[in-house]
Amino acid sequence: MPESANADPTPIMEPTWAEPDSLLGLIQRGRGAARAAAAAAPEAAAECVIDCIVHDPRWDHQVEHRAWLYSALVADLGIDLRHLRAAYTGPVDPSDDADAGLLVDVLERLVRRGIEDQRAFHVEPPSRTGLGGRAVCDAADRERILHVATESGLIHRDATADFDDEVWETVLFEVAETILTDESLPLATRIAVRRQLSRLRSPRALAWARANAGLHHEVGGLALSMLTDLAEQSDAVRLLEFLVATGAEGPRFIYQQCDLVAALERLDHRPAVPAVEAIADSTVYSYLRKRCARALSRLSADFPRGRAIEYLDDCEDETRGIAIVHVDLSVPGVRERLARTAADTSEDPDNREAARGRIS
Repeated sequence: MPESANADPTPIMEPTWAEPDSLLGLIQRGRGAARAAAAAAPEAAAECVIDCIVHDPRWDHQVEHRAWLYSALVADLGIDLRHLRAAYTGPVDPSDDADAGLLVDVLERLVRRGIEDQRAFHVEPPSRTGLGGRAVCDAADRERILHVATESGLIHRDATADFDDEVWETVLFEVAETILTDESLPLATRIAVRRQLSRLRSPRALAWARANAGLHHEVGGLALSMLTDLAEQSDAVRLLEFLVATGAEGPRFIYQQCDLVAALERLDHRPAVPAVEAIADSTVYSYLRKRCARALSRLSADFPRGRAIEYLDDCEDETRGIAIVHVDLSVPGVRERLARTAADTSEDPDNREAARGRIS
């Protein structure tokens, strides 16, 4: 499950997304193809890069990365860093996540490239507060759920957490749908139910997930998340159907797509390749594209001579790392690109070492 799988899938300040294969669309999404496209239209690309750095387009600022690619484009295109100062004048959103945060990351990468005009900014990085851990023990969860279930008349027994696991599963399945869908009940209790269900690994849990999985309601979404974790080979066709269904919904089901792609990779379901490729090319979420790259490197025979070449310039360190490991060295120009990666002082150290290893 991705880091943000249980988060609200609506970004705080949603950008306007250009078409996936347009110059701006490629740069917004951080796709590796953006670098070659920018070289072919440098003036237009420079405007796009400035806009993306000043108005951070990332869907999820906590888990997506653009700094390496954007710093490479700044260097490739010779962008005057003074044009990026506007990032510091933008509003700070309710999560204390300013657009300037991306600029700080880009400037740090530029320093590693030996481009140090950024020192003229003299600005401290913006605050990046995050959610703390919510490690709540099973006993506390059970006590909270049983108390609410008893008070609501869902069960008729003492609100005690002293159940063995089998009995607790029975109780949880009895009360889960009502608690999850009744917004008048305490949010903490609904969270506890979600957490307790997601931890189940029994055959009964798999059966419940299969029976309830869906996309358009609270219980169905949780059951689908469980199904992606617990699925067996016989579930692969259905999971692919869910993945295809999400494709027409835009970014609404981004986090479900992350789970579904990972499950289909785990199940080695090769018929999923066309759907995964389509999502990889169109998604606005670079973390999801990283999941797709990982899956395609395993499922697609065409990956080493196809998308792996594009992903050598992807915005995500890990996606580039996957491409470095799998790209076909016989493709013209690949060895030269790996040599460039190995020499790139702004590149992730592991990626540089892997590139050197491939061409040595």
